[in-house]
Amino acid sequence: MDLISPQFAGLTGLLLIVYYLIKKQQWVVLLIGSLIFFGLLAKGLPVLLILMALLAYGYGVNAKRLGKTGLAAVLAAEFLILIFFRHVFGVLLTAENGIADVILPLLGISFYTMTASAYCVDVWRGTVAAEKNFAKLLLFLCYYPALLQGPIHRYGTFSKELFVEHGFDLTNLTRGCQRILLGLAKKLILVPRLRLLPDLVFGTPETANGASILLGTILFLAELYTDWTGYMDLVLGVSELFGIKMEENFRRPFFAGSLSEFWKRWHMTLTAWFRDYVYIPLGGSRVTALWTILNVAAVWLLTGLWHGASGGYLLWALYFWLFSCIGILLRKSRKNPAHTENTVNPMETETAVPAKSSPGRPHILKTLGLWILVAIGFFFFSCADFTTVVTLLSRIRAVPLLQAFSDTKLTLAMLYQKKDVVLLGVGMAAFFVLSLLQEKGIAVREKIGSWALPVRWVFWLAAVFFVILFGVYGTQYDAAAFLYQEF
Repeated sequence: MDLISPQFAGLTGLLLIVYYLIKKQQWVVLLIGSLIFFGLLAKGLPVLLILMALLAYGYGVNAKRLGKTGLAAVLAAEFLILIFFRHVFGVLLTAENGIADVILPLLGISFYTMTASAYCVDVWRGTVAAEKNFAKLLLFLCYYPALLQGPIHRYGTFSKELFVEHGFDLTNLTRGCQRILLGLAKKLILVPRLRLLPDLVFGTPETANGASILLGTILFLAELYTDWTGYMDLVLGVSELFGIKMEENFRRPFFAGSLSEFWKRWHMTLTAWFRDYVYIPLGGSRVTALWTILNVAAVWLLTGLWHGASGGYLLWALYFWLFSCIGILLRKSRKNPAHTENTVNPMETETAVPAKSSPGRPHILKTLGLWILVAIGFFFFSCADFTTVVTLLSRIRAVPLLQAFSDTKLTLAMLYQKKDVVLLGVGMAAFFVLSLLQEKGIAVREKIGSWALPVRWVFWLAAVFFVILFGVYGTQYDAAAFLYQEF
C-alpha cells in the first residue's frame, strides 16, 4: 500500500466510517488502522516501532524511580537502535534477506524515535504526565498520517487531539479533501516535471556542465520543497478528515527575511526538536560565543547525520553552520540582551543576508540573496557523496560557458515537452500566488468557501479534472515515493 493509491484511499474511507459510527474509543480505530497501514506499506511487522514504544512506556511509568540516569539509558538505547538499524543493519535489508525484511522494516524509524525520545524527556521534566495506557502511547508514535515523514509531535499537545471524541463535521471533511487535492496537484503535476533535470545532473554528474548544474540545483530545491509540502498537504488533509489537527511543518520559508528565519519556517518540528532537546540543554546562547558556536555545531552535525552519513549531507550541514557562526559572532558583538536561549534559533544566521527592509516584508534583492545562499547549501544536500560533489564542481570549469548553455538547452529540449514547460510555469506561478496570499494572512480556502455554491463546485471540480488530466501516472513514475521518505 502506498500513500497515493486506491488501497490507501480505501483504508482511510473505511476508517472514517467506523471512526464516526463508534464515537467512543475512536483512538482504538486509529491505532488498528495505523498498524494495518504500517504492515501493508512496510510489508512487515512493526517490531522496532513496538520496541521503541515499550522503552518509552517503561521509562514513563517508572520515571520517578529511574530518574536522570534511567532517562540517559533509555535515550541511549533508542538512538543506538536507530543508528544500528538505519545505518548498519539497513545495508543488509537492501539485499532482500527474506525474514529480516518482514521482522525489521525501517518505515518511519527516524521520526518515531525522535517522537519517543521527546516524550521521555518531557516526562522527566514534568511537563507531561506519563501515559499509563501502552496502546495510547503506541498510537501517539505510529499515527498513520504522520508515520512516514512527520511532523514530529509533542505528547503534551497532540494527545489532546488524538484521545478526545470528534463528532462528524462536514467542514472538516471538506477542508481535508481540499488540502488533499492541493497535495496531489503538487505531487502528480509539479514534482515529476521538476525532477527530470536534477535526476540527470545528480544521477550522472560526469556528463553535467556549469549551466545544467546551476539549473539542476534550483530545480532540485523546488522539487524538494514542492514534494515535501505536497506530502504535508496530503497527511494534514487526511488527519483533518478525522477532526485531528497536526502541526504545520512549513510556513512559507522562501518568504523569510533571513537565513535564521528561513530555518524557523523550514521543517519546523525538527528545528524545534533540536532546539529544545539538544541546543538549550547544551547551554543555548547563555554561554560565550565560542561555546554557543560549539552548541550550534552539535545541532548541525546531528542534523546532517540524521539525514544520512553521506558526504553531501555533512557538507550541507557544514555550509549552514559556517553562516550560523557569522550570525552568532555579530549578534554577540552587539550584546543584545533580548536574545536568550529560548528565543535564539540554534541555526542562527540572522546577519548572513543584509537586513535593509522592514520585518515581514523583505526587499526583493534581500529575498533573492537568501534564495541564492539556500540554493548553494542544497547543492551539497542533493549530492550523494563527496565524489559527486567533487565531480560536479570540476565539471563547472570543464565546459566553456557558451557551450554549456547550448548543451543545456538541447538537454532541456529532450527532457521537457512544451506542455511540460507550460504546466510547470502555470503550476509554480499558482503555488507562488497561493503562498503569497497566505503570507499576507489571507485564508484562501475560507475565501473560496465564501463564493456562490455553483461557482465553488465548478472551481473544485475543475481542479480535480486538472489533476486527473495532467498528473503523471504509470510505471515510469512512482507517485507514492516521497523524497524524505527514506529518512
